[in-house]
Amino acid sequence: MPLYFVAITSAVVFAGLSGVPLSYDGSYVLFRLLEDHAPYTPHGRFIHLMLQWPVILASNYTSDLAILRPIFGLMYASIPLLALLTSWALVRNWRPGLFVWPSLAIGVAELPGQLVFISEGVMASQLGWPVLLGTESPRQASTACDNSPDGSCVRGSPVEVIARVVEIPFHDVR
Repeated sequence: MPLYFVAITSAVVFAGLSGVPLSYDGSYVLFRLLEDHAPYTPHGRFIHLMLQWPVILASNYTSDLAILRPIFGLMYASIPLLALLTSWALVRNWRPGLFVWPSLAIGVAELPGQLVFISEGVMASQLGWPVLLGTESPRQASTACDNSPDGSCVRGSPVEVIARVVEIPFHDVR
């Protein structure tokens, strides 16, 4: 597992330092927050607040874009790594086999071709994995249907139910 996180961290650092997060609307967002010295939150999407404060704080000490650009890039490129680390922290002690889902979705399907780090849609799909895995708990998996009055619910945790719906074999790893 440490090798996987080293590879993902390397990819994220490379993407952040190479300026990929400045593609599409990224350069406009950086320009706006440097021009206004305030966070730029288009359409009230406040996820940008926490990602932009390091750049705003650094801009109080320097106006050198060679310093501010990598800070901006690393902050936005860190979202996939943050999502994976949070997902692993949620399931590592009781169901480590569930980590295969976010690692495939983020590490294999999204991150290799991701060019739009500024997009809230991409951030939501990555940060959705810890939310989904957070609905899992050792107690919930065994009592999910115990309170159903008519017994009509599908037994299993949310991830197991989704795996059954899409007909992917799911093996319990404890």
